[in-house]
Amino acid sequence: MSRRRINIACLQETKWVGEKAREIERTRFKLWYTGKTRNRNGVAIIIDENLKDEGVEIKRKSDRIILVKLMIDEEAFNIISAYAPQIGLEESTKKAFWDDLEEIVQGVPLGEKLFIGADLNGHVGSTNEGFERVHGGYGYGVKNDGGESILDFTVAYDLILANTFFKKLESHLITFNSGPNKSQLDFVLTRKVDRAICKVLPGECLVSQHKLMIVDVGIKWRKQNHRSNKYIKTRWWNLNGGKMALFKDKMLQGDPWRVEGKPNMIWDEMSSHIRNTAREVLGESRGRGPPTKETWWWNEEVQQAIKVKKKVL
Repeated sequence: MSRRRINIACLQETKWVGEKAREIERTRFKLWYTGKTRNRNGVAIIIDENLKDEGVEIKRKSDRIILVKLMIDEEAFNIISAYAPQIGLEESTKKAFWDDLEEIVQGVPLGEKLFIGADLNGHVGSTNEGFERVHGGYGYGVKNDGGESILDFTVAYDLILANTFFKKLESHLITFNSGPNKSQLDFVLTRKVDRAICKVLPGECLVSQHKLMIVDVGIKWRKQNHRSNKYIKTRWWNLNGGKMALFKDKMLQGDPWRVEGKPNMIWDEMSSHIRNTAREVLGESRGRGPPTKETWWWNEEVQQAIKVKKKVL
């Protein structure tokens, strides 16, 4: 992502279990994911260091659909990663997916930006007859039943299939390549007003069968003044009295204290939970905070917690 200057990535078939968020090791990117069954389905969204703190809402509808809403200069951007059932699965499974996706999209106000990056497991075809408003006429392959469902959904919510607009080389259309079989299964859906160049990068190294698809979106974003951001601090000095009790109660909520898994992942989840809880309960300050040097938080209870952590890791 850094090399290609990709700010946001939608992933499918992640096959991770859980509904969590964490920082990616050795990067400053943040990952949100959802999955129910190990080695099956799963979707995720990765956001780079410049935008990750703009996330204001997360919705995990199932192990096939996740939404992250960003507020960028007071404008809302809704990013959805979705993974449709494969052709051979039962019709009830397919219907459940489209019903869930409809529910998520219905919850996005018309005045907000919407981008859906999805593996939709359908062929919309190379031509746009009957669907000129949503299909740009530059697709790939022959339309099938799965493609009909994609087109019907796109029409119903007044979206467009961004990667079917603008003439491209065949290699910039094919998103899935397995031996002699070539397909266009992955799509970016967005509002017509946000139509942009969307194409496959055929030479980019991903898994052997799927190709990286990118969309160039112009964002009017004024970067924050780093000088003012430098002094944003959690108000740890407020940790006393009633706030100390509230902080303790919230710390015990959720499930950040598991001991299974890799040590780095365990610590990332614990530390993230501590920071987020502190910001929620104690608030943040853009000033310098009080001049005191007192290490008021270092007590026997904290020492014991550190000892337990060291034993676990």
